[in-house]
Amino acid sequence: PEQKLNNDCFSCHEPFGGVTNEKCIACHKLSEIGATSKDPALNLKEKVLLHQNLQTQDCKSCHTDHQGMKPGVVGTGGQPGASHRGGHGSADDHRTGHLAELDARFESLLESDPVTGLVPVDPDTPALIAFTSGTTSNPKGVVHSHRTLGFEARQLSGLSPVGGPPTLTGAPVGHFIGMLSGFVCSLVVRRPINLLDVWNPGEVLRLMDEEGIGVAGGATYFLTSILDHPNFRPDHVRFMPFIGIGGSPVPVAVAERAAALGIEVYRSYGSTEQPSITGSYIDEPKLKRESTDGHALPGVELRLDDDGQILSRGPELFLGYTDAALTAKVFDDDGWYRTGDVGVIDDEGYLTITDRVSDVIIRGGENISAQEVEELLMGLESVAEVAVVAEPDARLGERAAAIVRMRDGAPVPTLEEVRVHLGAVGLAKQKWPESIRGVAEFPRTPSGKVQKFRLRDQLRSGELANEVAD
Repeated sequence: PEQKLNNDCFSCHEPFGGVTNEKCIACHKLSEIGATSKDPALNLKEKVLLHQNLQTQDCKSCHTDHQGMKPGVVGTGGQPGASHRGGHGSADDHRTGHLAELDARFESLLESDPVTGLVPVDPDTPALIAFTSGTTSNPKGVVHSHRTLGFEARQLSGLSPVGGPPTLTGAPVGHFIGMLSGFVCSLVVRRPINLLDVWNPGEVLRLMDEEGIGVAGGATYFLTSILDHPNFRPDHVRFMPFIGIGGSPVPVAVAERAAALGIEVYRSYGSTEQPSITGSYIDEPKLKRESTDGHALPGVELRLDDDGQILSRGPELFLGYTDAALTAKVFDDDGWYRTGDVGVIDDEGYLTITDRVSDVIIRGGENISAQEVEELLMGLESVAEVAVVAEPDARLGERAAAIVRMRDGAPVPTLEEVRVHLGAVGLAKQKWPESIRGVAEFPRTPSGKVQKFRLRDQLRSGELANEVAD
């Protein structure tokens, strides 16, 4: 281990995606021998980072074969045997060069003496680079220190209620919240680690029945996909006595639906940059837990700028991005982090997210909050999920398009039915969607968030052409 690989960049990619022992071990061992590991755990990152690393960097790629930790060469298609290193060389060159050296050094690591004590580190030095989830087109490298991770692990653990069955981590460990809840928080509170390769509500329900494992948190989709699954039964609620929802917009209708089944819901708000900004504890008033994103958590400072954008700072706030220009853009001179989210704070200090700065639809010069429209469309009983995005319009510049996923067997509502509903609940007419489309499933990150930028791209390219007539 004294010999290093000169800070080479490795992209760790394995054939079936998801969370596997091989992937975790590979990324850890690569870091131990001096490589910088960029784990393309997210679908979007597999397309963006892996492609860029293999084609524009002097990058080696480690392929795990599920038969042991023997590295092989992979090409951009993810298949063994096809080499690609900056566009040059052959598979034999790599196998007899860097990767053969890597194989030998990995074997030498297995022969090393075990670590018997704590390794001294500067708590303010970088500990990891976490990539944002891929809901925007360009994932950002977020740098956290040992100190920020330590604070966040205790913050998140303190927010979680005590009791209930052993829980499953549904988010992949390549995603920041999956890594935190699955690995770090489990160490803090000394609880078993239960991982799922890919989110599958049918498999989750099977694990409830056969293993007694429950679900205690995640993105909104994790909850709704369980409740909408044909195998869901009322007695499954005992494996979800409470659930924390965050990481994506939380319609009040979803929280009320869960509460009606006997599931205690609490909401929280944060990001990869500052994972726990606000939240409600399980013993706080039901109305606040279900209809707001909570109050500032211990140690966190929170305020709104003149445009309603949320600014935050606190002990778990990240150090910066891998791109210095992005870091300068999001921090002000006093260290406040510009979250890119818009919200309101009530007289008791509870925050409610109302929109993303980048998610506002500008129709003929007037701003439309996509989240406001989505919240009201969830009032249609047959709608399981909805995303409202900007659609190009020759006269107005852009207009609101509603894309809906329906509950099993339900027809997509017509535009007229949507208008009648929104008029009845009092939404201003200029904010009504001007087109509606149905989809069987949304493009998502592995953590369950809808990738709206892909929906906008599909609208522009004509892929979402199944517009529902009046």
